[in-house]
Amino acid sequence: MNFGAELLTLRSLSLQPQDSFELFITIDGKPIPETFGKDDYLLSLSLAEGRRICATGRKCMHRRPNNGEKFFETGPAEPACLPEIINSRKVLLFVKNSVVEEASLFRESFILRIHIDGNLSREVPLTAQNVITDWSNHGKFLVDLSAVFQELGA
Repeated sequence: MNFGAELLTLRSLSLQPQDSFELFITIDGKPIPETFGKDDYLLSLSLAEGRRICATGRKCMHRRPNNGEKFFETGPAEPACLPEIINSRKVLLFVKNSVVEEASLFRESFILRIHIDGNLSREVPLTAQNVITDWSNHGKFLVDLSAVFQELGA
């Protein structure tokens, strides 16, 4: 199965030089290296609501906005092949960022978009209590996707 995840803004967000976002999937605690994605922002920038801020499967360094700040959005997820996920497996998305460190603000600021086999399969609100399973209050979050994969029959 091919998988991709993108983090989108739910409100406008200001970024500063040296801000960054990282994403990757773990299955039963084992990281899947092909899913690693990182976006480093080397400029001051405002992102509008509904814009993609990071995605799995690629690394990007943003030095200047392509179409002006108003329309800036980072590139889409690059698909990564995941092993078959059995219902009993725990699928977690690790998110690390330097912009939003508190869980409540993170939940209100972003939504997760999941792609499986090239199709938009689901948008996952982060506001549900059981979605963010762990956070360190230092911008590191674990998002439990096990139920999403079970619902999709993946």
